[in-house]
Amino acid sequence: MSPSAGGSVLLQDDARRSGDIAIDMDTKTSQQLQLIGEQDSYIQSRADTMQNIEATIVELGSIFQQLAHMVKEQEETIQRWAGVVGGDGEGVLWGMRPTSLFRSAAFPGRDSLPWMGE
Repeated sequence: MSPSAGGSVLLQDDARRSGDIAIDMDTKTSQQLQLIGEQDSYIQSRADTMQNIEATIVELGSIFQQLAHMVKEQEETIQRWAGVVGGDGEGVLWGMRPTSLFRSAAFPGRDSLPWMGE
């Protein structure tokens, strides 16, 4: 083509390329929209997962509170039992004194009893 017949060669080239660019832009735009859609679904999936994790953490907190309450109840029960039994062993020591006196009287000069294996 001559420049005089159809105008400037540069304008013709620009006109031809502008169609190519528009097609490329449409392709890029559709790819970008597709990526945005994929990102939106990924972000929504992540948000749902985070909500599930948060709900699980709240549930675990509740379980640990119940466990702490049960441990506290057991502590109170054990303290009551210790009070009845005499938690420091005074009752046992008090009961051993007469046995020790009997042993000394029954087996004078012996430090241990034959059945004690000493």
